[in-house]
Amino acid sequence: MHCAILINRHAGTIASRGPRAVVESLRRQIDAEGATAEIRLLHPASMSDALEAARDDEYFDAVIVGGGDGTISSAAGLFVDSGKTLGILPLGTMNLFARSLRIPIDIDRALTALLAAEPAAVDLCSVNDRIFTHHVALGLHPTILRARESMTYRGRLGKIWASLRAFFRTLRRPPTLRVATTIDGVVSRWRTNTLIVSNNSFIEGLGHLPYAANPQGGTLAIYIATSRNRRDLLRLSSSVAMGSWVNNPLLESHITEEVEIVLRRRKHVLASVDGELIGLASPLRIVCRQGALITLMPESANGKSHSQEPPDDALPLALPIAPLPAPSQAIRDAEDSHGGKSWLPPALRR
Repeated sequence: MHCAILINRHAGTIASRGPRAVVESLRRQIDAEGATAEIRLLHPASMSDALEAARDDEYFDAVIVGGGDGTISSAAGLFVDSGKTLGILPLGTMNLFARSLRIPIDIDRALTALLAAEPAAVDLCSVNDRIFTHHVALGLHPTILRARESMTYRGRLGKIWASLRAFFRTLRRPPTLRVATTIDGVVSRWRTNTLIVSNNSFIEGLGHLPYAANPQGGTLAIYIATSRNRRDLLRLSSSVAMGSWVNNPLLESHITEEVEIVLRRRKHVLASVDGELIGLASPLRIVCRQGALITLMPESANGKSHSQEPPDDALPLALPIAPLPAPSQAIRDAEDSHGGKSWLPPALRR
């Protein structure tokens, strides 16, 4: 295999292990596997151009991108429907899409698995034509992310503590959404604190992070909180942290291929799209794009069942379920955004 390995130098794993140690480790593994690779550590602002160049270079059989969920999401948007293989090296905090693809979270094991993997077509989704790999969240989740942006912290444990503080701060006055959804031709109206649309259904099971059980399922999963009571929101956060989604009495769930969400009394809404805070205009049209990304997925060719390893960093639904959002003008990893401000329309800054 001839591959390009492009790494966000500000990713969390790079910061903790050191760039030289990471590159030397990757080089040893590549040599041991008999592969050839160009390894580049890049500033986040340079990632997009480098990914596009590698994508269009016929010399490379695959391009492997290293970073957190924000970096991976941006890379997937560049590779959608391109026919070029994108491998994912999980270097962030949550690594939710990588978990869906059965990629080990340890960097050394991950590269070994990728070099032995076969290309497979997996699903992506789009909201108003913007590609995402994991989720679009409205209501409580983006409000928590916005609160967390004002905090300063260091490292993974600091991020978790900041998330908890932001959660309880937001819970004092949770947002209310008034929306109408159209699912399979049926229009429903909602007043809710939380609405999440995910790329395929979240995995069910004790202590699991919310990531897709099957990245090739060809559907969207829609989760809507049925109660706006603060005590119920606490119960909801606890129950989803235990992996309860479909049978959760505080959530209504739907499986479909496309959904339209119309805001009532508002033209824009604050949203978290794969962890990045952005403003979305009504109506929101969210579509599953089946098999739109060719990626390296370990065990995909032999039909083995999805490994359900308990994560070491599970957080409730109401807490951020993706890396800290980052400025939209560059591909940024969560670990490079402590206390940063994402651009938002003035109406959404309050």
